[in-house]
Amino acid sequence: MLIDNILPDFHFQETHSILIDAPASRIMAEALVYKPEDDAFFRGAIALREAPIRGWARLRGRTHDRPAFTLDNFTPLARHSQEAVFGMVGRFWQAGYGQDPLADLQAFETYDQAGSVKLALHYHIGGEGKACLTTRTRIYCLDEAARVNFARYWMVIRPVSGLIRRRVLKTIKRRTLGT
Repeated sequence: MLIDNILPDFHFQETHSILIDAPASRIMAEALVYKPEDDAFFRGAIALREAPIRGWARLRGRTHDRPAFTLDNFTPLARHSQEAVFGMVGRFWQAGYGQDPLADLQAFETYDQAGSVKLALHYHIGGEGKACLTTRTRIYCLDEAARVNFARYWMVIRPVSGLIRRRVLKTIKRRTLGT
C-alpha cells in the first residue's frame, strides 16, 4: 500500500471500511471528488471546533477571516488507480489547527518541526467481487511533546473523526451507486 511507503511508522491510526458493489475506478473517482464540507454534520463539527478561535477574535474586536477547515487543507502525496494518499503537518491541537504549509511528498517526508506531527489520509480499494473502500488515517509524532499533545487532542476528536469517516464512506458508496 502507498501509505506504507509514505508513513510506515505511526503512533495513532484510525481505519474504517465499506463494501461497494461497483468498479474500483468508479469508487475512486467518487472518493477523489467528495467534499466532506458538503455534509451538514461535518460543517457543524468544524464550526464547534473553530468556535473558540472565532469567539476570541470577536472579543478582541477582530474578525476571524481564516477559511473553515476542508479537505483542501490536505496536500496530495501519491496516487495509484486504487489508492490515494493526502498529508498535512503541524500542531493540530492548536486553536487555528497549527497547520504548516506543505508543498508535496518531498516536503512531507523531510518535515521535522519539533513538537509537530505528520498526518497521512489514505483511500484504498481492494477485495474481490464487491470492492472494499478503506479510509485510513495515520499520525506520526515527531517527538514526545507532540505525542503528549496529540494524545490529548485525539481523545477528544477521535469519536467525531470516526463518525465523519463513516459518513464519508456511506456518502461515497451512495454516490457511486447513484442512489
